[in-house]
Amino acid sequence: MVDVKFNNTNQLYYKIVTLIAVFIAMYTVIKQVLNLTNSDQTKNKP
Repeated sequence: MVDVKFNNTNQLYYKIVTLIAVFIAMYTVIKQVLNLTNSDQTKNKP
């Protein structure tokens, strides 16, 4: 239905955009985890 309506012919474009979105999401999650672990380590220091 959606492919017929929007004429999804350029598959490579959608694959590249999807991969970029996945890498951005992974980057933000890793960055947040690193910030959490760094803040936990500074709190535990005497």
